[in-house]
Amino acid sequence: MSMFSCKTLAEMVDYIDEEVDNESFLNYIYDENWKSISSKDFVHMVRYLDSSFEKSGIKQGTSVAIISDSSPYWLIVDYALQCVGAVSVPIFDNITSATLSFELEDAEIIYVYIASQEKLDELERFLGAIELVLIHNIKAYRKNKNQILTFL
Repeated sequence: MSMFSCKTLAEMVDYIDEEVDNESFLNYIYDENWKSISSKDFVHMVRYLDSSFEKSGIKQGTSVAIISDSSPYWLIVDYALQCVGAVSVPIFDNITSATLSFELEDAEIIYVYIASQEKLDELERFLGAIELVLIHNIKAYRKNKNQILTFL
């Protein structure tokens, strides 16, 4: 398999799984220190999320908002959504409340990934119609069903 023969981002995940072995595949700064995510961990997280998204009702064509700063986790969520066939709707982390409310309604968003508890606290009042909220490294919950989901 060649990287250039991949026609979709989902196929890229297969390519990375089969052809790439890199301990520092994705790098980011956390608490002023560099951290790395290996290519194998990247593939594992994408596939885990892909499966979790499907079990949560996300399917081909479903719009899912990603409210996050740039990070490897934004990329992982986006790739998992591509594997499901969902539509990722990137929303800037520093968006105004009025614009956020408009974008969520305009894109008919009922699923959202939020990068932090702080951002959730800030935006929660605008998430009334959202069915499932995923919060990185914290928790995920399905509104009105009291269902807690594991995430990364």
